[in-house]
Amino acid sequence: MDELRPLPRRQALAWAAAAGGLGLGAAWLGLVQAPAQATPARAAQALAPLQAGNVAGNLLFRGTRSLEGRVVRWFDDASDYTHVGVMVPASSGGWSVVHATPDGQAVVREPLAAFVSHPGSFLAASFGWAPATGRAPQALAELVSGWIGRPFDGDFDSQDPQRLYCTELVWAAAQALGWVGPPALHTLQTPLGPKQVITVSHLLQRLPLVPTWAGPLA
Repeated sequence: MDELRPLPRRQALAWAAAAGGLGLGAAWLGLVQAPAQATPARAAQALAPLQAGNVAGNLLFRGTRSLEGRVVRWFDDASDYTHVGVMVPASSGGWSVVHATPDGQAVVREPLAAFVSHPGSFLAASFGWAPATGRAPQALAELVSGWIGRPFDGDFDSQDPQRLYCTELVWAAAQALGWVGPPALHTLQTPLGPKQVITVSHLLQRLPLVPTWAGPLA
């Protein structure tokens, strides 16, 4: 979810303001501080192992200290990661990442270097699919590539297949390939009403994943 930046800024501010009213004033003060930035040197160091240690269809998670990323952590503090995408081949060689983002209000393909150097990013990790899935992970890369341009789901409506948020994109693709069943949705009580969502920790705990790399970005 940034998703990592999962929320448009206006919604994130509403959630944060409401949380402050619920006795989380100290956390709110933390939100308004400038986030740590992914450093060019650290981001560059991440590229080589990510390029070498993954195949098309693997997942790439990042953790951000952006405003939206911190709001995500309030509601899902079981993981330091706040956003996720799928690694796909880049036309010029190497990797791009397909992910659903509020920045573009759509499912987009972004260069790997841009994904890991996103403002506020401080760590990342990649995961492959366990062999028990029975199909090559490239099938997932091909599937999500066909979803590029689909609108971003800023309402986090997990029942609307025509719009997607980041974790929903990953789960929907794995489910379509028969690797998992329907998601176990987590209900969040928010100032914008109850939301039933697929959290980042759901992906890490329930999908048949194996780690391939992890490291700092800042």
